[in-house]
Parts: sequence; C-alpha cells; structure tokens
Amino acid sequence: MNKENYKKALKQVYMILKSLGKDIIDKIPIDMLNFIEENMDKDYFFVLDENIELEEQELMDETLGIISLIWRDYLCSDEERKKLQAEDSERQKQFENEQRKKYNPDNIFKRMDENV
Repeated sequence: MNKENYKKALKQVYMILKSLGKDIIDKIPIDMLNFIEENMDKDYFFVLDENIELEEQELMDETLGIISLIWRDYLCSDEERKKLQAEDSERQKQFENEQRKKYNPDNIFKRMDENV
C-alpha cells in the first residue's frame, strides 16, 4: 500500500466514522480517532452517499481493510472477535504454507535440475 492511497483511505474511513452515531464512535479509542484525523489526506475530496449502503459505496480496498480492523478490534462482540481472529490466523497459516511451498529451497533446486 502506498502512502498516498493510505492517506486517502484514512479520509474515507474518517467520513464513514463521522456518519456513525456517538454510541459507536465512543467504542473506538480516542488515540485511533486522532491517528485517523491527523494522518488522513485533508485535501482529498470524498463524500459518503448516505442513501447507498456502505457495501455499495465505491471504497478503496485499503479503506475496507481499515474498517474491518476497526470492526474487529473495537465494535464487534467478543464472540465474533474470537471467530474473526481465528479466521485471520487460519488465512495467515495458509499463506505461509503456500509461500513455504513456493520458495522451498529444495524445490527451487529440483526445478533447476529439471530445466538443465
């Protein structure tokens, strides 16, 4: 993720959070809210269309990732948080296994031998 996209994504996140009620905003630590506001691209123009569901908005992938983390860490129930963390852990294990298979030194040398 490049820095410009990240700053724009933070602006989108800021606008989404701004549209939520105080009871939801109060669940997010002030440090997180300050970080978003201080690091967002203040010159980037983004309008959240409140007539369209959030899933249908044209949001950046980075925005969706940040919103997902905020949901998981601060807004969802403890039960759902555990489930999401377990899913994240499983995805990470799968990714690591794929990388291990792909970049295993033994397999790299085997492929080189096959091509010679």
